[in-house]
Amino acid sequence: MTVYVASRSSRSGSISTERDLGSFEDCTVERTAEEINEMSGNGKGIAIPMDVSNDVEIAQLVKKVQEESGRLDVLICSAFTTPPNLTDASFRDEFWKQDAGSGAMWDACHGVGLRGAYMACCESVPLMIDTAKQHKTRPLIGIISSFGGK
Repeated sequence: MTVYVASRSSRSGSISTERDLGSFEDCTVERTAEEINEMSGNGKGIAIPMDVSNDVEIAQLVKKVQEESGRLDVLICSAFTTPPNLTDASFRDEFWKQDAGSGAMWDACHGVGLRGAYMACCESVPLMIDTAKQHKTRPLIGIISSFGGK
């Protein structure tokens, strides 16, 4: 099984510099792919550093999966971005007071977490339907939420 791991957290640092990973220095797309490769079995991890909030990059990834693997059995969406001004006391304010009502926090968090997941599903489902028909399988989409999704 081939696992394409897409994330903005890359060792190259060129995709996301929004926060210091601190003690989680190797909490990267490359490390995740390496862990898949180190597992017993036939798994193959492929690291794809990319901006998961970018519609064009999402479409390019699905096209790459189709060209290289010809199928897509599982899509897991688990993206998050650190809200702007996280150290600002207003982060803990009532939601209508955050960012002076500009919506910047909503746009930052949900543009990646919700919209990115939605667009990944929109791009992936046609390939997943083809996979189901051709291979008599039942592809799966999993959405992993943050603590804010309680």
